[in-house]
Amino acid sequence: GHPHAFRVGRTTADRLEALNPPLGLAEFGQYEERELAWSAGQDTLLMFTDGLSETMRADELWSDDLFFETVRGAADLPARDLIDRLFAIASSSGAPSADDRTALVLK
Repeated sequence: GHPHAFRVGRTTADRLEALNPPLGLAEFGQYEERELAWSAGQDTLLMFTDGLSETMRADELWSDDLFFETVRGAADLPARDLIDRLFAIASSSGAPSADDRTALVLK
């Protein structure tokens, strides 16, 4: 049950629709695929586990909006710096995580 992947632009955040079950989960003869327009230097692919998105912050669950604001605020930074920002926010409560925290960022 991980969240969907997102394509985050300077003003948009598009949830990427899951078309198939995870590889290896079931045997299928054919998988669907879809192509999306990509603006190099402006779009960011963001994938993360629920352990990162459900991190407690100020007694509230971390919303997707915070993800998108953070990505937009780091649009000109390298992917590594963006990941560092996401994990700094996730760790700001000081409490240990009860779940894994994983993120993948492609620019």
